[in-house]
Amino acid sequence: MSKNGLIIFTRIPEAGKTKTRLQSKLSKEECANLHKCFLKDIYDIFLNLNDIDIIICHTEEGDLNILKNIFYKENLYIKQYGNNLNEKMYNAIKEVLSLKYDKCVLIGADIPEINKDDIINAFNLLKNNDFVFGASYDGGYYLVGMKEANDIIFKSGSGNLKDIINIVEANNLKYGLTNKKHDIDEYEDLIDLSKRININDNKLKNTKIFLKEIEVI
Repeated sequence: MSKNGLIIFTRIPEAGKTKTRLQSKLSKEECANLHKCFLKDIYDIFLNLNDIDIIICHTEEGDLNILKNIFYKENLYIKQYGNNLNEKMYNAIKEVLSLKYDKCVLIGADIPEINKDDIINAFNLLKNNDFVFGASYDGGYYLVGMKEANDIIFKSGSGNLKDIINIVEANNLKYGLTNKKHDIDEYEDLIDLSKRININDNKLKNTKIFLKEIEVI
């Protein structure tokens, strides 16, 4: 068991239950398949991370075998619980830290361009900080990490990173920031992603195949 726990926080990608904001342009099945491609590409990036255990935190409803087919190696699976997204994220971090991990980082499933260095940097930043965040270009955050379970950043209910940093600073706590990334929530985000992708490299191979199938690239 490593001292570092990395949570991939995700819905179970079933048709009609994920990436719903894309359904004006994509079918429910296509939305689910896109989500699966994101997860596969993220998992492939993190498979060989040293001294970091991967924990899959998933929605309660749905067929868990869908995720087990994506994350094909043995992983710990835990369920999301809580009354809202902030509670669910805090409860996931608290549960993982209770398993004797020294540091915990949580990421979402909508950031296919995340890379190993982002995660390594996040855990390194936690050595000298109470929190670590990864900012997203929409004003929110795609990554949050801590060494001790602290719900102070979740109590306000805000998903705006500036608001959260204000809370951290007001309580004389320290934080670090990883690289800024793009969330993929809307169809326009998907189009922008297709423009940033290099079709000649080995990155995002599953997502590239899918985008070619739906003729986005």
